[in-house]
Amino acid sequence: LPGGSQASAAIDLARCVIRTAERRVVAMAEQDMLTNGLIMTYLNRLGDLLFVLARYEDRDIPIERAT
Repeated sequence: LPGGSQASAAIDLARCVIRTAERRVVAMAEQDMLTNGLIMTYLNRLGDLLFVLARYEDRDIPIERAT
C-alpha cells in the first residue's frame, strides 16, 4: 500500500508530481510543442523508478490482509 512509511509516502508524492508533469508533456506533444520527445520516456521511467523505490522502502513493513 502507498504510504506505509513517511519515506515511502514522500516518494509516492514525488511520483504523483512526475505523473502530472508527464500528462502535461503529453498534452504539449499533441499540440506539437515539443522539440525532444525523449522527455516523455524519461518522465515515464522516472515515475516507474519512484514506484519501485517506494515499495522497496516499505519492504520490512508487515502487510495487513483483510479477511
